[in-house]
Amino acid sequence: PSMRSFMTLLMTIVLSAGTVLAQTPLPETIKGRPVRLVDLLRQSLDRNLNYRQARLQPELQQASVLQQSAPFQLQMTSNINTSSRKTPTASQLAGAPTLTIDETRVELGFSQKLSWGTLLNININQIRSKTNSIFATLNPQYNATFTLSITQPLLRGFGPQNTQAGLKAAEHRLKSAYENLKESEMDLLQQVASAYWDLAFAHKNYQVQVNSLKLAEKVLHDTEIQIKVGVKAPIEKTSAEAEVALRRQNVVQALNLVQQATDQLKSLVESTDALMTRLGEIWVPMDDPPTPEELPPIDAVLDEALKHRASLLAAKTQLEAARTEYNAAQNGTLPELNLVASYSFNGLGGDRLILGGNFFNRQILGVEKGRITDALNQVFRGQFPSWSVGLQLTWPLNDTAARARLMQAEVQFQQAEINYELERQRIVLQVRNAYRELLAARQSLDAAKASVRLQRANLNAETKKLELGLSTNFILLQYQNNLAQAESQLFQAQTNYAKAWIALLRAVGKLTPNTVMNPSAHLLAFRHR
Repeated sequence: PSMRSFMTLLMTIVLSAGTVLAQTPLPETIKGRPVRLVDLLRQSLDRNLNYRQARLQPELQQASVLQQSAPFQLQMTSNINTSSRKTPTASQLAGAPTLTIDETRVELGFSQKLSWGTLLNININQIRSKTNSIFATLNPQYNATFTLSITQPLLRGFGPQNTQAGLKAAEHRLKSAYENLKESEMDLLQQVASAYWDLAFAHKNYQVQVNSLKLAEKVLHDTEIQIKVGVKAPIEKTSAEAEVALRRQNVVQALNLVQQATDQLKSLVESTDALMTRLGEIWVPMDDPPTPEELPPIDAVLDEALKHRASLLAAKTQLEAARTEYNAAQNGTLPELNLVASYSFNGLGGDRLILGGNFFNRQILGVEKGRITDALNQVFRGQFPSWSVGLQLTWPLNDTAARARLMQAEVQFQQAEINYELERQRIVLQVRNAYRELLAARQSLDAAKASVRLQRANLNAETKKLELGLSTNFILLQYQNNLAQAESQLFQAQTNYAKAWIALLRAVGKLTPNTVMNPSAHLLAFRHR
């Protein structure tokens, strides 16, 4: 009695669940916004927040390049200064008991550092001075000077490879940042493509569950008719109703899976505002997964990956940056020997005083007026040249700072070499794994197709046996479940095959919006090169 009561309670619960689910209408097909993979891939590159953040990194590195190039920009300096000083004198030769000198100085200079370390300086200055000394024959007096000076390093800092080491390293790191951005772009494209095929599978799985529910409802309908005519016992209806209730639950779960997959795909390609304004919208993929194609040889795929993979190019440019800094650090341990040369022109002008009287009683008899440009005219005509050439040597006897910089640069260079080899190793393993996954996915797809074909044949045979009275509803429903499971596995195998192609393209570094829909064409082209 207790066992019979338990079975009665269990059947009541199942039938109640089926009654509740039957009251909830479920669509046979899901309607929504049709989407295509290529459009979503391009849209994600504009709207995805993580990718937008990744695009800022090259801009930061560009600022570093500008900062390193600043010393090689043309610099201009200017100075205007007026001064006056009064000093007591202790000798009559000073020309006044209290000597007063008023000066106005105007200077203009340009400096330019060249790639070979050469420092060029051009300076033009003019000084106007006025004094109360009785011995001044030019008052006010104008002094003008034009000077060209050159400082050329001969050891430390000689050559572009040393002078511009920081700039070259920054440029290498800028290239590395752009290559890393390509990696981030391919990561995003792989995520979007994988989410798209997951959504495609969710839609097909929903259709499988709906079709399975229809088969169960047909069995229930046929059973009810057979019970009325007395062909079957009423207990057969209970098992059929229980199976209908179970399959309706599967349909509900499949519908929820479609909604979840839609939200996952939206989060990759939509803005936050779009996610909040279209909460219930479902996307419907319009593309079919790729069909099985001939695979290129693994050696050709590896060669292509090692030639074009952005992460390897980024590691290579980082290695070049470290090498540049290491060579410059080696040069930094040399003594500082500079060739210094200058060439200048001088000019003098002003109001010339005509003096008379004796040494103790000087008198101004007249003034020959001069012009403010007289001194500058003498400079530009090159009337009074002067030059100098020399060597400057600075040799720290124990330059621990330079040796420390060399040790640090050497370690960083060795780390960059190791990172480059590690990246090559990682790419090889990634390509080999992706290639094996694609082969396995293709084999699984072929097996899934065969399984569906066999399960459909088994179901047809069992249906005919049931019509002849040689089978039961329970067995027929079991064959229906087997077919539904095989169809779902087939669609999952198609999804896995499409995602395996995407993973291989990603591993090779060929994943773009233009290659994602026809991946085999880009890999099969290798053998014809």
